Amino acid sequence: MENSHGNSAVNVAIGNDIIFAARPKKMQTVVCDKTFTTEISEDFTLPDYQPQIRRLLRVTPTVSIPSHYISRSLAEFSGNIYWSVLYISEDGKLAEAKLVSPYDAAVDFETDDEVGANSFAGDEIGIEGVVGRVTAPRKLNLRARLKHCVRVCGERETDTDLLGEINPQSVKRLTRTLPVNYAVGGVDDSVELEDTFQLPEGCRALGAKAAVIASNCEADPSGIVCRGSVCLKLTYLDGNDQPNILEHRLPFTADVACPLDGDGWSCRAYGRLIDLSVDTVEPEVLCRIRLAVVAEAQKNLPIQLTADIFSTEKSCKKELESLTLPCSLLCLNQSFSHDGSAVIDGLPEGARVVDSECFAEAESITREKNRYVLLGKCRYSTLFSTDGDYSMRETELPFRCEIDSANAEPTDLSAVISVSSCRVRPEGENYAFSADMNLSLRLCGESKMNSVCSARFEDDVERRNAAFTVAYISHEDSLWDIAKRYCADPAALAEANGIKVSDLSSHEALNGVKYLIV
Repeated sequence: MENSHGNSAVNVAIGNDIIFAARPKKMQTVVCDKTFTTEISEDFTLPDYQPQIRRLLRVTPTVSIPSHYISRSLAEFSGNIYWSVLYISEDGKLAEAKLVSPYDAAVDFETDDEVGANSFAGDEIGIEGVVGRVTAPRKLNLRARLKHCVRVCGERETDTDLLGEINPQSVKRLTRTLPVNYAVGGVDDSVELEDTFQLPEGCRALGAKAAVIASNCEADPSGIVCRGSVCLKLTYLDGNDQPNILEHRLPFTADVACPLDGDGWSCRAYGRLIDLSVDTVEPEVLCRIRLAVVAEAQKNLPIQLTADIFSTEKSCKKELESLTLPCSLLCLNQSFSHDGSAVIDGLPEGARVVDSECFAEAESITREKNRYVLLGKCRYSTLFSTDGDYSMRETELPFRCEIDSANAEPTDLSAVISVSSCRVRPEGENYAFSADMNLSLRLCGESKMNSVCSARFEDDVERRNAAFTVAYISHEDSLWDIAKRYCADPAALAEANGIKVSDLSSHEALNGVKYLIV
């Protein structure tokens, strides 16, 4: 941290007070950081061309990137949930339905900071408690809880309000320069891809899924360039109506516009599907994909705050506020893998793994030596086939991911995990589970200090008639303490006594000095 003193200001008259306000300086602040849940329940009727439902196997929801509206005291978010429903039809075959329902959420907050429509804001949404219920052969009800992690950033002026009639040259400040996080971000929803699968003769497409993996982010003056791949998985039925899987990877590049002045930005990104369509023109299957990529960048900016203040001419009454400010630790994308083993009870003899999906959720992060350790859970959803009958099993396993560059204790975690591939296979009496994943991580710490938010200057300082004053120093005194006690200019005090002090608040800087001439 640095120390300095002095002031440059312009005067503005308000009522009977004259306010000497330094040129405005702003820092980004977190005005809303809330986690809450909303419930969604939707009734659907399948179209006539869709087979009737005998039994549900799996319901997989995906949440789109939300659009948002931010006012001074309200954040509103909205988007779509895309449901993939795997079921057994009335003739005992596998079928899949794609359904869509809207969602919205709003959160109130109170702040005196500057907040507007262009403020940095986000809602990272997790899904839990998914339930599907068949209410009629073509009707079903889908329910889920959405876990919203909402963060809104505003801006605050960092300068101290100086109240009263005062010569600004007489005002002396003890300042601290702190690293404070500044974050920007945006969305590119214009990425479109397509891919063609060649199916064997007599086969038909059942459905497709895709995972968006952002593997690399680079900052440039106009925004963030993101590169990655879409992991596309097509499920098809062969001539015996047995399911099979084909997988392709499609590279993409997304350009997310946001202002990035200067160097030192670190970036992360993650993506979500907007639309995935499957069209069959035998013997080919054409998949069209549209996706949205969210990118964020952050870095620490040096912000100067007033730790103490006085005047060489007037008495001073100050008002302090306690500040907890975020500082940037990490912002990155990192690949990692998970491997585990578990017993799956109740499977019929001869059950065969047909397909598996994996969903990962981060829970906590700790600092261990020179690394951060991210802990969470993987939930594997596995489809089994036994003599033409199908069943689903859910298996939950813990995961651990280690990240280098542990600079400080983390206090704020944002982690979005995308699974590029997973596999479940028998291993003796157990089943082995493995997954390749990509972590989009934003990590911040905290800086704390008491800052002077306003100072009022009133009566003239009483001056002694002596030619000079001798100030004897205790081991607890700093040059700033002596200057403030005697309403003296710290720079002039140091020069008059032939000492050099780089840190006005340092007690050690006066070691060996018994007294000062004021």
